[in-house]
Amino acid sequence: MISAENTGVPSTRRRSARLAAAEPRDHNGRETTGLDEVPRRRNTQVQPVAQPPVSNNCGPSRDLEEGLWDRGFQRVAGIDEAGRGPLAGPVVAAACHVPADVVIQGVKDSKKLSAKRREELYELLTNEPHVSVSTCVIEPLVIDEINILQATLLAMHRAANELRPPADFHLVDGLQVPKGVDTGTWRAVTGGDDCCHAIAAASIIAKVTRDRLMMQYHEQWPQYGFADHKGYGTKKHMAALKQHGPCPIHRRSFEPIKSGLYK
Repeated sequence: MISAENTGVPSTRRRSARLAAAEPRDHNGRETTGLDEVPRRRNTQVQPVAQPPVSNNCGPSRDLEEGLWDRGFQRVAGIDEAGRGPLAGPVVAAACHVPADVVIQGVKDSKKLSAKRREELYELLTNEPHVSVSTCVIEPLVIDEINILQATLLAMHRAANELRPPADFHLVDGLQVPKGVDTGTWRAVTGGDDCCHAIAAASIIAKVTRDRLMMQYHEQWPQYGFADHKGYGTKKHMAALKQHGPCPIHRRSFEPIKSGLYK
């Protein structure tokens, strides 16, 4: 069962190590593959063989946040988006600050969680009084006007500005930060939703917020099946486009809608 608790103790970094394995060698220093190949009347020497380091696959850590806490930043927020790729619906960005002494088990990249688990973690994050959360929704008309990249960066910037109390440092998933921000307090983190706890938490908030919006759009335009694919270009969605044409929340700047190739 997922739980959230206020421990009063900052989280510690996870470390992993691997012991070197050993390979048997004969008296000439050649590696052997089995006992039958080892001369019976000679003693064999065991030489250590270096092994590659083990990657940390245990999920997002708080290492980036801890480094910033050590530098004096108290409120480090993670920022992520959901909905860059779909043919329909908005792009949503979320900012999330989880204090050092708040532990919420199970937080990781929203794409690696089931819908049920995302909903559970969303409730834990938004109901924990010491966690700060904000979101920004950019509608398809704006996406078509300024392009999806600029719409995403705009959503991230606005979500950060809406966070209360405000963050004093921002960790953003992706390759770049919004234009005009203080680069001394903003950092882009490639694959951040997979390695940074704060960004992973933001990814859950953004994803659940957008999914709930798409469920509402499904009630308005059930013929497109938004409840199932959330606006992504699945076969079912493409078939509905061919039959019904685009609806008001379809992105006219996205192919195949832009050129009408869905017909």
